[in-house]
Amino acid sequence: MRISKHITTLIFCLTLIIAAPPRAIAQSQTYNNMYGQVVTAYQGGNYAEMVRLAKTLVKFSINENGQDDPLTSQAMSAVGLGYLRLGQYDAAEPLMRAALAIDKKALGADHPRYGASLNNLAQLLKAKGDFDEAEPLLREALAIDKKALGADHPAYGRDLNSLAQLL
Repeated sequence: MRISKHITTLIFCLTLIIAAPPRAIAQSQTYNNMYGQVVTAYQGGNYAEMVRLAKTLVKFSINENGQDDPLTSQAMSAVGLGYLRLGQYDAAEPLMRAALAIDKKALGADHPRYGASLNNLAQLLKAKGDFDEAEPLLREALAIDKKALGADHPAYGRDLNSLAQLL
């Protein structure tokens, strides 16, 4: 079980950091600090605190970057993932769907960040028992990440692992 927690933490970090939007380099120090606190709360298993911090980050990002910015999507995904870990699926789903829509519009359907958002939503659907909706999302994420990043990239491995767990 301990290894599984480490794998889950790695997948979370890969989802939120490696697949970060291209503007991530130019983001403010305040955003970076706030986001680091969200990741620390996640890694510590403090999901309620993670949700609280990520909600604050969403508000900050909307004010700084706008509602339809990939950084806002990234923050929304973090709130959704926190809710997922807390078992609050109904609270997580609209956030994850909104993040997915933002990523598709802002970055395109072939961007790795969009693939990460597909994976996040699929994980939620899997937790809810909606395997039929989760599977095509995971297959799409797998195809995006293989094409954009290659079969040796950790995000592609994340997608393979997610699909294997589903099947």
